[in-house]
Amino acid sequence: MAEDFRRKIAIIGLGRVGSVLARLISESPHQFLGGFSRRPSRAEDALSRIGTGRLLEPGAVGEADVVIISVPDSKIGQVAGDLSSLSLPYGNMTFIHCSGSLGREVLEALEAKGAQTGVFHPLFPFIEFEFSLENVRGSYVAIEGPEWLFDFAKDLGFLPFPAPSKKELYHLGAVYSSGLLLALLSFSMEIADELKIPREAYLKLAEAALRGSFEFDLSKAITGPWKRGDEEVIKKHLEVSRDPALYLRLLERIRKILGKD
Repeated sequence: MAEDFRRKIAIIGLGRVGSVLARLISESPHQFLGGFSRRPSRAEDALSRIGTGRLLEPGAVGEADVVIISVPDSKIGQVAGDLSSLSLPYGNMTFIHCSGSLGREVLEALEAKGAQTGVFHPLFPFIEFEFSLENVRGSYVAIEGPEWLFDFAKDLGFLPFPAPSKKELYHLGAVYSSGLLLALLSFSMEIADELKIPREAYLKLAEAALRGSFEFDLSKAITGPWKRGDEEVIKKHLEVSRDPALYLRLLERIRKILGKD
């Protein structure tokens, strides 16, 4: 295929990630043909939100130049195996998955058939369709596979970078930056509810702290009693903390970042 080809794309798994990618594709130079999910009714609802594309039978993905597999990590290998048993023009097709914890090897059954394979992992919290559409452009995406995937990512509004080989470590960094970060923030939400103050007060503080980490090194962006040397304040925190052991572990991490004992 020519590198400037207007690609025809099908998506397997029209869930939170797949649906948003489909809309982005439909608004790009490329063509979203349609797709399918394990539950046809869910796929039909997704196609209605996307506003284009049709419900495909598995064999119909052969009409596509690119097939995006957007299913749970544990199902990717199974989907690849099922696709490899069909009669498709594999030599003219590329299959990519959206997992951050797996590499191209999980698509080996398709590569053995002569297809190109790749990885396309957006670093974004796909919470809800409209929220994601409004905020996803400008996010980073880890790419593994053909070079044209980098241009394809830019066509969709992403900032691509080569996926690292240490997938488990890379994915751990992602969950520290999203789900585990929010788990930590849940302590603040509980305190806000107990004290009957606006949750937004703490959320805006967290937002400002994150903005600071974009502008400054972490050692400068971090604020708090540990930076001022207020040991008595820290002791009082430990007395009322819901998880003193976690507080101490985080404190140890902060002091390491600040270069303090």
